[in-house]
Amino acid sequence: WAHMAFRTEELSFCAECGTLLPLPGSWDYVKCPRCSHEVSVKAFEGVAFTSKSRQFAFQKPKPNTLDEGDKEGATIQEKCPKCGHHEMTFKTAQLRSADEGQTIFYSCKCGHKFSVNS
Repeated sequence: WAHMAFRTEELSFCAECGTLLPLPGSWDYVKCPRCSHEVSVKAFEGVAFTSKSRQFAFQKPKPNTLDEGDKEGATIQEKCPKCGHHEMTFKTAQLRSADEGQTIFYSCKCGHKFSVNS
């Protein structure tokens, strides 16, 4: 076993420590990145390597934002600074770290919008 690699399906693992081995390159051996165990590239002859990942695995997650299609919100007796109307709708979201306050998004019937960090 000392000169071989342990293979399961398409992946090759170090026989010494079980770490996933890198793909063979232009060297005569493949070196384990964890324990430095070396495996001859001849052990990989005729082996096809295929990798798969789930769809969107490498995309950054979308930030937690308000849904623009959802126009409803709670109603509050708050004066609009633009038109003076005494009723506004609001939504809240935790956009900063958990130990800081939430952000309150206000909107008025006149179309004016603003936010306040609480």
